[in-house]
Amino acid sequence: YHSRGGNLPISESRVSPLPDVYSRSAKELGMKTVDLNGEDMIGYTYMQANIKDGERYGTARAYIRPVLKRTNLHISVHSYVTKVLIEQKKAIGVEFIKNNRKTQVFARKEVIVSAGAINSPTLLMLSGIGPMKHLEDLGIPVNADLPVGENLEDHMMFFMKYKINQSYTVTKDLSNSMTNTIWYELTGRGWNSYCAGEGHVFGQMKDRNKNEPGWPDYQLQLFNGAQDEDFIEDGLKLNLKREIKDQLIKTGSKKEFTMLSILSHPKSKGSIRLKSADPFDYPIINPNYLQQPDDIKVLISAIKKSQQIASTKAMKEIDATLNKFVIDGICDKEKFDSDSYWECLLRHFAVSIYHPVSTCRMGGPNDKTAVVDQELRVRGIKGLRVADCSVVRRQVSGNTNAPCIMIGEKAADLIRGKDTVGEFRQQIKSLKL
Repeated sequence: YHSRGGNLPISESRVSPLPDVYSRSAKELGMKTVDLNGEDMIGYTYMQANIKDGERYGTARAYIRPVLKRTNLHISVHSYVTKVLIEQKKAIGVEFIKNNRKTQVFARKEVIVSAGAINSPTLLMLSGIGPMKHLEDLGIPVNADLPVGENLEDHMMFFMKYKINQSYTVTKDLSNSMTNTIWYELTGRGWNSYCAGEGHVFGQMKDRNKNEPGWPDYQLQLFNGAQDEDFIEDGLKLNLKREIKDQLIKTGSKKEFTMLSILSHPKSKGSIRLKSADPFDYPIINPNYLQQPDDIKVLISAIKKSQQIASTKAMKEIDATLNKFVIDGICDKEKFDSDSYWECLLRHFAVSIYHPVSTCRMGGPNDKTAVVDQELRVRGIKGLRVADCSVVRRQVSGNTNAPCIMIGEKAADLIRGKDTVGEFRQQIKSLKL
């Protein structure tokens, strides 16, 4: 399921003994070690990340920096695109603001929109591509009546803290210590060299997905970090009252880990709409989180599995104990560990992992939910494609980082009319799997 080499280096992200404890716990519960990119994801695996020599290896470093000197590449920074220019159902360029000046650039062949699942639909609607009535209500001339901004899906997560008796936890003091800093600068290793998550469990609810045996309902991600102010304020971006944040921070410990219960495939769908025809107004994002009862059931199932993992012999060796949510006036009337208790906490504290998809959905010619076709071309508009996670039809099981990069690579092939993986596909067909 993997190639070797390529533009983007991938490595396992683990620096503490905790992921090995997590692995032994999963095996105790009958789970197998799996390949994240394999046919069957149900089981345990270590975290994989685009890290090299202890540093994040992003797409700019992997794809853009090596070709900066190409004469056919021009990058305009600090530029805010306000709309795609369309004439007679054909995209001819884009309009953008730079240094407080409005500028237009024109395309010889195509315009490619790659602004993400929030900004791509926003830009299309500002350009007259979207739901007709919505655009007309805002006084935007309609170029194509398409369901832009519909079918928004996102991963939701709920965090559970477990106290332990070992100093495995990455704290701010530990990360910024002189010893760790010197070690990291000299070797590219240490507490600053990983991406916070160290392991995953992908699981299914009972009697679900019988036709898709390798398809997970939820993910449990091992986060080896203290739930301190930085985690609450910057990591989760929780929009909570100060006194509630203080109570959450107060319950934290320098010897703990967090298990993130993540909803893999939400049934709740949201939408993106324009607030006005002003491109500098933020769009109206209505995610409809946890609107469907089934999403609550899946997350509660994930929470129960998290507790099972923490109750294994391997976890008991480090004295893993659930650090209960005790917030004055919140869910305190519900019986602890009942489904109603967890639903109450989920509706108060479940948050986004910022993996929005499906707002410019891909589909066939008869699919009324589709915005782009199988070659990422916007329906009804010539010379315009969308290439980002907004085209995904259904939320992916894991993080959206790798799928976004894959979409970009596939889009490059489609634009050039080349099949760069044809030979690889033939090799796969010849294998006896």
